[in-house]
Amino acid sequence: MKEKMTPHIITAGAFIVLVVLGACATFSVSQNKTVGDFTYKITASGAEKTATVIGYVGAGGAAEIPASVEDIPVTAIGKDAFDKSVKLTSLSIPASVIIIADSIDKAEDAFDGATGLTSITVDEANTVYSSANGVLFNKEKTKLLLCPEGKSGNYAVPSSVTNIVASAFGSCAGLTSVTIPDSVTSIGELAFGNCTGLTSIIIPGSVKSIEGSTRNNRVYGVFSGCTGLKTVTIPDSVTSIGDTAFYECTGLTSITIPNSVTSIGRAAFADCASLTSISIPNSVTYIGPNAFAACVKLTSVKVSPVNGRKWDVIVEGQRLGIFADSPLLDNASKTALKNAGYSEE
Repeated sequence: MKEKMTPHIITAGAFIVLVVLGACATFSVSQNKTVGDFTYKITASGAEKTATVIGYVGAGGAAEIPASVEDIPVTAIGKDAFDKSVKLTSLSIPASVIIIADSIDKAEDAFDGATGLTSITVDEANTVYSSANGVLFNKEKTKLLLCPEGKSGNYAVPSSVTNIVASAFGSCAGLTSVTIPDSVTSIGELAFGNCTGLTSIIIPGSVKSIEGSTRNNRVYGVFSGCTGLKTVTIPDSVTSIGDTAFYECTGLTSITIPNSVTSIGRAAFADCASLTSISIPNSVTYIGPNAFAACVKLTSVKVSPVNGRKWDVIVEGQRLGIFADSPLLDNASKTALKNAGYSEE
């Protein structure tokens, strides 16, 4: 058996080299540097160096990320790099950047709170990302990755898009309408979260589920926090409405759930303070806890008995009534709910 040798650490400038039994392995090291409008993390691995944008220090307005800084290629934009950069209005991304916020589907993590940003432009030579009308896509424009938070007015999603990723339009408070084409089959969690200026939305017939979840007491519904949303068209293709999908859509006055829907998730319509009536079709066999909780103006619920329907009101031993804190339900609705197997007890 070979004797276990103690490694010897040799430092040389910015590099740390580990030598064991004559074999060399080079460790990656990094340092932060501010040049021009940006702060970079310079990472060295052997003779190779790359730069990641980790912060914006410019005065605002239009900014352009260089392809290299001090002859080091800029290959990435880090998570939170433009966090709350409210004075930044437009950003140009070079062909050299191939990673944004660690993952192609997580671009929003780099721009959260950049409320003044209205446009993102990507160099046409970029092999991973692309842009159109100031919006960020993957190269093929099949995934809509990020609409800048400062974009306003009406927006039409290109017909090449099949996937609107999670948080893609998150906190775009100035958007008043978004047209979604039939090419889109998937809309991720929080895709339109907190789009407070959005007044109506038509979900195309190509979409099968309206996503949403709750994790660590946080809400991830597709339309959660869309306080200005008054009307929603749900197509017959949709079979499930996820947890918190329309949570806190306080402007929503009515909604039609099509006969294709089989499940309504936890707190799906909770805190919809303007909702006055709801009709639950026979196709729905599962309704999650707090689904219509705190709908303080809800007076009418139309529902009929369905064999095997589950009214889920218990979570971790705690009772979370589906219509908890919805005090205005009329007697006819209470009778219909009781006959359909729902109990507030």
